[in-house]
Amino acid sequence: MIRDENIYGFCSQISYKRMVFQLTNDAKIYAMEDGVITSTCDTCYRGLGNVVAIRHKDGINISYCHLSEVKTAVGSAVKKGGIIGTSGKSGLIVENGLGIRLTINDSLINPMEILSKWD
Repeated sequence: MIRDENIYGFCSQISYKRMVFQLTNDAKIYAMEDGVITSTCDTCYRGLGNVVAIRHKDGINISYCHLSEVKTAVGSAVKKGGIIGTSGKSGLIVENGLGIRLTINDSLINPMEILSKWD
């Protein structure tokens, strides 16, 4: 969930594997749904920088990528709207932003298949 007044951009990339949103540096990033933090690292996925991964219901896992700061810990429960980090420019990204990588039962899918159904 992106709900920060500092958002000035748009979704600059939609691909099979992820979406990238341009954001101002250090915009707050919120969990899209309730879940459990499964990973917080900077080496989990090549090029994705600082990542927070959340396991949601129904086998849905979302990785929030390119963060400048992680504000949660592995094993923590997170509620929809809870702050999990801030946007940044870590990993292989040209401008400040947020990358979204989504899997269902370990299969990469287009994030819009799920995100368009969530408010």
